[in-house]
Amino acid sequence: MDSWENKLAWVARNRARSLPVTQVQDLMRAFAQQLESIPTASLDEISQWLGRIVDAEFCDHCRIVSVDKRVLVLNVDQPSRVSWMRLRWQTRLNRALKGAGGRPGIDRVWFRFGRDGAAIEPQDVPVASSR
Repeated sequence: MDSWENKLAWVARNRARSLPVTQVQDLMRAFAQQLESIPTASLDEISQWLGRIVDAEFCDHCRIVSVDKRVLVLNVDQPSRVSWMRLRWQTRLNRALKGAGGRPGIDRVWFRFGRDGAAIEPQDVPVASSR
């Protein structure tokens, strides 16, 4: 019995002190709060910014739905045009976002089918050629 008690005493003396444990949900909550605190431009500012980049056809067929987690969601009025708009404008808009230095607070653009959302008013700035 004496050796057993000695072993237990040795384990108790030499056990590493445990560091405070942070639960995953606390880490995720803090991360989500950091993402939410990143400033995003208002839908009016984004509409004006888009209006300087896109053409009248884009304005006729696309509407701004929301900006959620730094993703600009655009609705396209016809299902057959979603892929076409994505192919034509995705690269150009991403280049413009990088050139804006993150000013609008958007990292990517997402096209989907839908008819609701805020209209995009074309601005009187000529559109640069993609070639």
